[in-house]
Amino acid sequence: MTGLCAEDTLGCEGSHATWRVGGDRIVTKQEQECAEWLATVGKRIATTRPRFRSISEAIAAAQRVTTLLLGPDDPLISALDKYNEELRQLIPGRTWDRQLTLAKAVRGSLDSLRGALQRGLAYDPSRSAIHLALGNMISLAQQAAIEGHDTVAGVLASGALETVLKRIAAAEGLPKSVQKRSMPKVLDALAGRMELSELDEGRRYVEFRNAALHAQSGKFDKCKDQLPAVIAYVERLNATHFPP
Repeated sequence: MTGLCAEDTLGCEGSHATWRVGGDRIVTKQEQECAEWLATVGKRIATTRPRFRSISEAIAAAQRVTTLLLGPDDPLISALDKYNEELRQLIPGRTWDRQLTLAKAVRGSLDSLRGALQRGLAYDPSRSAIHLALGNMISLAQQAAIEGHDTVAGVLASGALETVLKRIAAAEGLPKSVQKRSMPKVLDALAGRMELSELDEGRRYVEFRNAALHAQSGKFDKCKDQLPAVIAYVERLNATHFPP
């Protein structure tokens, strides 16, 4: 894969479609090129006036890499689908504020995926791999929060929140149909498999998750103070259900 540009197709398939986690694993050239391509896509929407088409291309790139990197059932796919729905409701050139908010949310997804690629991190159903993947998402959310990028941090934290709950559902043997449900329904299905206090706390963050992943800036501003609590909650679930 060479000479990547706006119209190029992401070439991360073939022999590298199935990856694994390993601290001593060398990141392949192909993975590095994919990460660099995501960075290029991200730069196109890192402006005060992100173009409609650039946002659409960024969402498509994130969907493609997420499917390859984290698996087709990863919650981030659903979030990206919601971004596409939001984008279709906008009027190019006349909804700059909403385009900017949406672009920031998409950049959060791109940053998360780039970090995973650069660390040689990929889908692996084992508990230790899930622990590492969630730890990576949490670290990126914390770093974004430290840098003052609350919207990006919210997207990353919400993605980690939904991911940990659906991974717990999978680990508990619940069917895939449950894992594809909304966050409140996944929490309901986990009754008896998680502590009652864990379930109750998770329900308190549903509004935060929805506002962040649906790029609802007004609603997110009202609940963004929950960000540290959401991150801490995911960390506890990760340590409890997927010990390293």
